[in-house]
Amino acid sequence: MFKYELSFENEKSLKDGIQNLAEKIAFKGLLEINDNKYRITDFEFYINSFSAEIEDPHTYNHNLQRETGKLYDHKSGLDITYGNGKNAIGILIRGIAKLEPNDKNGSNSFFISRYFDGPHKSRTELIGNLCFNENNYLGFTEVSTEMEQNLIQANTKLISTQRVNLTSKIADLEGKFIYEPLRYVVLIPKYFRNDKGKLISNGNPMKIHGIEKIIKNALSDKIINIDIAELILGYSLK
Repeated sequence: MFKYELSFENEKSLKDGIQNLAEKIAFKGLLEINDNKYRITDFEFYINSFSAEIEDPHTYNHNLQRETGKLYDHKSGLDITYGNGKNAIGILIRGIAKLEPNDKNGSNSFFISRYFDGPHKSRTELIGNLCFNENNYLGFTEVSTEMEQNLIQANTKLISTQRVNLTSKIADLEGKFIYEPLRYVVLIPKYFRNDKGKLISNGNPMKIHGIEKIIKNALSDKIINIDIAELILGYSLK
């Protein structure tokens, strides 16, 4: 399991830990099911912590979310859990990228062969790798330095934004938790520029729910510039 301990001492320590964990998931996390490898490209945090005073009513608050290193399957999708026994953390997998080796000689060089957008499509793809009457392997680990360098393409960005498809709750009438930036999206360019400035295809364009809105917000917040935005999308914004 990808080891990382969150501090539930107070709101600041927990939010700082979530940001650090999100960066590790985005740039160092490798999800493996049997012979298949994936990178998580879109994920949301759901939190219920009395000690940190973050009791998100949109969290299912299931007992599995109070454990670490479990897969919690529920009606909205598939969570990776990071609880500590008392406090609940579920990380909903909203999008994944399937990794394929560039050669068949056991190299740590991989390319993205396909994106899966949405929690249900992601869950179906992941669970579909499991087989009856066989010894299944399931791992969420930290990649090697060599593989990390191959996975992080130039101009890849991690941004946070509000979560998707949440509805009003009596415990959150003002919508505080609806607008919390607890969704993290890894923006991977469709193209990159070589040393002569020529555009080179990086494979399939990303499929992420609301990608144009996310890109426009990132531009507005000056997280990326228009050149990087177009490299990510593969086309010019209107």
